[in-house]
This record gives sequence, structure tokens and C-alpha cells, in this order.
Amino acid sequence: MIIENKNNGTRSKKRLTDALLRLMTNYIYSEITITQICQEAQLSRKTFYRLFRTKDDIINELIVDMHAQLISKIEARHSCVYQEIAFTYFEFWHAHKALLLLIKKQDVPFDFDDISRINAMEIYHLVKSDKSSHVSEHNMQYVLAYCIGGLNSMLLQWVDQGALLTPKELTQLLKYTLETPLF
Repeated sequence: MIIENKNNGTRSKKRLTDALLRLMTNYIYSEITITQICQEAQLSRKTFYRLFRTKDDIINELIVDMHAQLISKIEARHSCVYQEIAFTYFEFWHAHKALLLLIKKQDVPFDFDDISRINAMEIYHLVKSDKSSHVSEHNMQYVLAYCIGGLNSMLLQWVDQGALLTPKELTQLLKYTLETPLF
């Protein structure tokens, strides 16, 4: 019974998420109502409020879930080379660029950096090498903040400019900036 309810909750969340994304293609995000989302998903408002507090929660949970998928992709790569991790990062978001462009177009409020910071240490533990073992976990948090902040800034700039560069081009640009004195 508990497993069945969990599966129903998961299916309902997916239906509500898909409904919101469909509505966002035709309506202004700030004007979309919970009632519209529920009607589009063919679910009750009671179901919505059992699963979410606001429509922003749908987007935040979607991005958190996507970050979990990203972590799985990074883990599957078995690489501790920053440029390879960056390529995986850009490749993942490139596959979801329509969503990122829709979120940007609709000016949806969410804190991408916060979500990334939460996952940074998990990614570090997946990919750390013997070379990084000399850095304390406390100091590694600063290194990760720099690495994650740089990737996120590049990603947001990429979205702002219409998501035109390929993951390979973004990674080459990152490599260039890390290897070339710019100032």
C-alpha cells in the first residue's frame, strides 16, 4: 500500500510538472494558476497541495531531479579530470536546453547556484583522485565553489546568448581560460 501511494505520488508529480511546462509554452509563468496546472494535469488541487506548496516548487524539484541525473552521468564517466567533468556537465544541459531556454524566457525564479552547491561535495567524492587528497575537505569547499560557480556562470551565459555553442565548444573555451593568462 505504501509503495503504491509513493508511485501514485511520483506519477502525479510528473503529471503536474509536465502540465506546468506545457502551460509555460503558451502562457506567462507569473500568470499561470494552480487551478490551470491541475486542470491541465487532470488532477485535483488537493493532490497538488499534497505534493507541492507553490508552482515554484515544481520547477525547483525538477531542477533538483535533473541535478541527480547529472551526478549519475558524471559518476558513469569515471573521470577526475575537470575538463571531462565540465564536458559532461555541458553535454547534459545541452540535452535539456529547451527547458533552460523556457525557464529563462519565462523568468522563472530559482537558485541554480544553491542547488549546485548542495551537490558539489557529492560530485567531488565521486571523482576525487589521489592528487586531490592533500587538500582538506574544508579547503576543497572553496575549490568546489570556484569550479561550480564557473560552470554555472558559463551555463547561464550560454542560455542568455541563446544556447548556441556546443558542449565541445564550451569545454574548449573553459580549457582556454584555465590555460591562458587573460590579464
